[in-house]
Amino acid sequence: DGRRDRQGRLDPAQEKTARFLISKLYRNSQTTVDEDGIVMIVDSSGSVLYKPQIIEGVAVYRGLLDGHSGKIPFVVLYKDRNSGKRDSHRLYFLWASTGSGGLCKPSHAVLFVDSDVEFSWPGHRKALADLYFGLMQSQAIGGACGEIEVAHWLSSPLACVQYFEYKTSQMLSKTMESWFCFVTCLPGAFSAVRPQALSPWVLNRYLAEATNIWDSNKLLLGEDRTLTTLLLQAGWGTKYVPSATARTDTPVTLSSLLRQRRRWSNSTFVN
Repeated sequence: DGRRDRQGRLDPAQEKTARFLISKLYRNSQTTVDEDGIVMIVDSSGSVLYKPQIIEGVAVYRGLLDGHSGKIPFVVLYKDRNSGKRDSHRLYFLWASTGSGGLCKPSHAVLFVDSDVEFSWPGHRKALADLYFGLMQSQAIGGACGEIEVAHWLSSPLACVQYFEYKTSQMLSKTMESWFCFVTCLPGAFSAVRPQALSPWVLNRYLAEATNIWDSNKLLLGEDRTLTTLLLQAGWGTKYVPSATARTDTPVTLSSLLRQRRRWSNSTFVN
């Protein structure tokens, strides 16, 4: 997301995530960071081999990955400041529409996934494919989500409780909603949206500035539910794909769990 936190200080956690991602994308290369938090590829002697292009404070990394049918281009945007998910979405959609940073408009699907979510592990490699094919099952489907599991759910009683809560709510609520193509929340942790569904009408409302407490709760605390609501209002269906399973970490203390659920409750109410 951003190199600095909301107070303008370099964020060590973001740096760790960015260095890990960029190292993997550039074939396990060594990395270093300059005084501005820019991650660079270096050789064993410390000489810089690759430095990203900086556009309006955003570090832009480009490269090619090896795929089954040839090379796959990738672009990573590393913002100057952490301003939340919706700000990252605004940057992506703006740049994709103008071609800035080498981005191009998506033609099939836009994947939303959190950095702490894992959707591929030994014996489970098809979650992303299942999510994509679930989205493509019908031209009327504007968005689809997978099943979110709690990782390390045996580590504590609190994690165990959340594991069973996630399981029952998805097996009952999302399954029933999906029968009517009316899933009311596509979690930002792991979901995909058809680009055609992201019309100017949807994006203008989703990326609008919050001007009052009602809009703040809607746009800043539960942006995934807000986007889902807009897709449904625009006439698109939404789908739940249970075979597309992903794992995520959950709050480990009761206080952090209560704060999370307060955000979710506010978002549910205003939508």
